[in-house]
Amino acid sequence: MVQRLTYRRRLSYNTASNKTRLSRTPGNRIVYLYTKNGGQSAQVCM
Repeated sequence: MVQRLTYRRRLSYNTASNKTRLSRTPGNRIVYLYTKNGGQSAQVCM
């Protein structure tokens, strides 16, 4: 049977500020890990 996942924070919608990835714990559970925003490349102003 498929394991159900719930968000771990208050915000329960899939928004840009609520990005997650799946991770398996040592107890063989699958949980959400919240990802940080990646950096941006340098902008060239001309």
